[in-house]
Amino acid sequence: MPEYPQLIDAQQILQKKLSKLTNSNIKSQLSKQFGTKSISFDEAILYIDRLLKLYVDFSKCTISPLSLDRTIKAQEHVDEVTKLFQSVIDFDPKPPNAHQEKELVIEKLSSVYENHFDFVTPLIAYLSYSSADFDQVFQKVSQAQNEIEHINNDLEQKKKELDLIMESARSTVAKIGVAKQAAYFAIEAKNHKKIAQCWLVATISMALLTIGFAGWVWLYYTTANVDFSNTAKLIQVSIAKLFILSILYFGLVWCSKNYRTHRHNFIVNRHRQNSLSTFEAFVLGTNDEATKNAVLLRSTEAVFSPVSSGYSSSESECSGSPQILEIIRSAVDTTKK
Repeated sequence: MPEYPQLIDAQQILQKKLSKLTNSNIKSQLSKQFGTKSISFDEAILYIDRLLKLYVDFSKCTISPLSLDRTIKAQEHVDEVTKLFQSVIDFDPKPPNAHQEKELVIEKLSSVYENHFDFVTPLIAYLSYSSADFDQVFQKVSQAQNEIEHINNDLEQKKKELDLIMESARSTVAKIGVAKQAAYFAIEAKNHKKIAQCWLVATISMALLTIGFAGWVWLYYTTANVDFSNTAKLIQVSIAKLFILSILYFGLVWCSKNYRTHRHNFIVNRHRQNSLSTFEAFVLGTNDEATKNAVLLRSTEAVFSPVSSGYSSSESECSGSPQILEIIRSAVDTTKK
């Protein structure tokens, strides 16, 4: 193509002119030249800034897609702005009509900006669009969307794993909490065992004392010279000894009953302790929910089922299963609501 070398040269010249224009320090020169004089171009700074911004944006574009005609016209526009800026810098404030000349220059800046804006902005829009690799942009956007979706999937998976960990932690804490309750029953069992041992010693002591007193009475009547002909005296002595023997026997029965009561409570609390202590092992040993629920029910029965106190032989063991089942059902219903 015959115009191709001309186009390359024209574009290179345009780039040089744009670089010279955009790197100009016209604002500092105006401030230095007119800062201390009566005439100031402060009103023109707005249009100067707009023109500089317009051509700075133009200089950032890749101008290779421009045609020769558009390149030459762009050079003419850059030359016009450069000359206008130079006229502002070279302005002579001494003539009498300097103020009128300044107003004309400002009007010229305003009209130049309007004309150049209409010419340059379409070029900037086209060059920005042509230089942008939209396929690459769309590819990056698609890649970013895929990464976001992958991150969301990872977060969802992490959330599920965290929920499982939290559920396992709650279950573990609950099991540990159940096992810890065994310590209270262990303390009760220990106390009842100590008291039962004391009552056992008292029972043995009362038994020996009762047997000893009964033996002494028997020896007294068989070896001593007792006058059985004196009925009144015999009755008096016998009643006194029977009274003492009755008291000893009552004490023996009372001590043995207290021993049996505390021994009974020791066994009950030890059973509760063992039930709660082995609860975790039975629960962890199976994955069957029915088995776990059965173990929980039996452990609950062992703890909350009413038992006889041991003070009366007429007391009977009563099962608290119906009441416990009703409590569990009520708790489940409340949770569902």
